[in-house]
Amino acid sequence: MGLSEQAKGFINNVVAGAVWDGIKQLWAPVVLAAMVAVWDKIKHGSLDWVAIVGMFLFASLLAFLNFRKPKQLQGGKPQQWKPAWQRLQWANAERVRLEREIQQLKAAQPKPLAGRVFELAARYRKAAREFHKQNPQPPAPPASTAWATKATGWYRTNFYSEIQRAQNELAAEGLSDIALDVSIEYPPTLDRIEQIVQKLRFLASQLSDDPSERSIFPSANIDKDVTTSINISIVSEHVEYAGGTDCPLKLRLHLRNDSAEAIDVRFQEFRPQCITTKKVVTETFQVWLAGAFLPHPYGIGRGAVIPAQQFGTWLAIDEGRFNKAQVEEHRGKIGILVLLVNGQHYDIQL
Repeated sequence: MGLSEQAKGFINNVVAGAVWDGIKQLWAPVVLAAMVAVWDKIKHGSLDWVAIVGMFLFASLLAFLNFRKPKQLQGGKPQQWKPAWQRLQWANAERVRLEREIQQLKAAQPKPLAGRVFELAARYRKAAREFHKQNPQPPAPPASTAWATKATGWYRTNFYSEIQRAQNELAAEGLSDIALDVSIEYPPTLDRIEQIVQKLRFLASQLSDDPSERSIFPSANIDKDVTTSINISIVSEHVEYAGGTDCPLKLRLHLRNDSAEAIDVRFQEFRPQCITTKKVVTETFQVWLAGAFLPHPYGIGRGAVIPAQQFGTWLAIDEGRFNKAQVEEHRGKIGILVLLVNGQHYDIQL
């Protein structure tokens, strides 16, 4: 089995290095032997080969012993010879260390303004939506006033200074928007959150005059998440019983459209868990208008709900198997109401 080209090259380098080391170590014995020969020739007129060969061997022995002696570093510590695999291991470790230092230097460099603004907008939207999910906005005072105070405190603690700094940096680049200047000073309602996010993203996308560079950052105009996100909150959920009707036991729901846009909503299905329904009733939707849920007393099968507007619906519980107390007891594991909202399924755990 023949050697590979890499192995042949390695052997040739080893042989060449050994020959050269031999030449470097033997030049002194050769010179010494030559000097002895010249001295014998001058003094006796003939060569004493025994003395010449003996002197050569003695000098070679001294050179060999000197070669085996550990070399001294500048600090005085002996430098031990290391095999090739250890030197290669050290070289790989050094390469990894240098690559790590390069990555740290790259990370220490500040991000472009556009990238920082887009990252801030994404973080703000995600955190603000989570705040709204945990703290739904009431429709009217005094609850809405208390909510505004809480929301303003959250906003100023977490994001106000960052957004204001981004606004100032954008203004220094000649990019400003009056709507953004006004929005960042008020409580973060859902509409205002989306307005701030879209304005920040739009201004950041204008930082470059080169269209090819501008395309690196997605424009606010194509941010589909703003228009397709659906968020419906449960305002209240209660069980009522009215004897003498076709569906005496009802689970009545008051909901609110917390999405950034109007929604088209209708009933899709109910997936029972601990409580079952008597029958499917689809024309149950009412919308809050002028201080009342309309149409009254009967509902409709499909309705349009604007942002922050409330609407209601109900489920016909099977009164032959359950009573009001049993339904109340299983709150949170009654079942899943599936609505068809803007053509998409939206699940609500009851």
